[in-house]
Amino acid sequence: MTTKQVSETLGNEIELLDQMIKCVQEYDGSHFTNQGKFIQNSWERFLNDRRTTNSTLLESDANIKADLNSERIQVEAYIAQTDPDPNYSETWRKFLVCEKEILDHLIERCD
Repeated sequence: MTTKQVSETLGNEIELLDQMIKCVQEYDGSHFTNQGKFIQNSWERFLNDRRTTNSTLLESDANIKADLNSERIQVEAYIAQTDPDPNYSETWRKFLVCEKEILDHLIERCD
């Protein structure tokens, strides 16, 4: 995979994120508990942040591999702060580890 293909992959992810964001925004969570509403809002914020990051990477003239590595470092910091206890009420850690693995794969594919 070339850097160009990595860029195309990030663009594909933006399309997926747009649909996921739309789904979270349009889902009627009015019956949710306060914690459920918080989680719904957290997902929307996280997905929007991820979309913004991808857009910034695609628009940047900088080295995309270096940018992806910076993002991986940030995700690793988030992973370190999450509670790995399986009884933890939010399982962000599993999601973040998956996100890190995707970044690792993209970084490996950059030329």
